[in-house]
Amino acid sequence: MDSYATDAEVKSITEDQDIHGEWWQVPQNELRHCVLALSYLDAGGVSFYLPAYLDMALDNVGKGRLWVLDLIDTAIGDDDPEHRAYLVGRLSGLNDVQRKVCVRTLQFLRAQLIDDRSGEYERRRVDRILNDSYWHVYL
Repeated sequence: MDSYATDAEVKSITEDQDIHGEWWQVPQNELRHCVLALSYLDAGGVSFYLPAYLDMALDNVGKGRLWVLDLIDTAIGDDDPEHRAYLVGRLSGLNDVQRKVCVRTLQFLRAQLIDDRSGEYERRRVDRILNDSYWHVYL
């Protein structure tokens, strides 16, 4: 939710502009054009969009930005306990099986990025996520 929008405006945007259906019906182009909205997703939004972003990452590994990392990177909040709690809270809708799928996907992405010099930023970020205490327990 944007701080400048009223509750009525947010409801209208959600009803009129948000995608309604299943996660697999969200076109990847739509996912790429809405990346700034990732920071506004709550736990329900993360649970809905995460499979689509994981799928896109598997399709695009080594070909472009791995936007899924913005949804699951809990380590970026380490220096601010409030921010970390917010990031972890957004993942509260996931069960243990879904978290394990995230970790397995990260491990696969990491293996694919081994020889890709252009993916060094993503490779370091995947390593940081996998080493974070939140995800480490699912290795």
